[in-house]
Amino acid sequence: MSGLWMDVHVLDSRLLLLLGRPYLTVCIDVYSRMSLGFFITFEPPSLYSVLATLKRVNWHKGYVQKLYPQIKRPWDGWGCPTEIVLDRDWAHQSPR
Repeated sequence: MSGLWMDVHVLDSRLLLLLGRPYLTVCIDVYSRMSLGFFITFEPPSLYSVLATLKRVNWHKGYVQKLYPQIKRPWDGWGCPTEIVLDRDWAHQSPR
């Protein structure tokens, strides 16, 4: 699982106010390289963003074919992972 800073600026389209730069946390299956879940937020990477991403990893992805009928194959990447490997981001380090 990795949390990274996205190199984009988000603007409010009505007021043209700069909202900030979002962070993206992604969970990718090491074997298949399939994206299992992601979470975009304006808060820096933290335990909250990791848990929100894991929540999306556990969701059944049947809604994807309903929202996007042009996708023919199901997104089968969901369920409880047996092992989770985090990157070396400071937000994912335990205080020692």
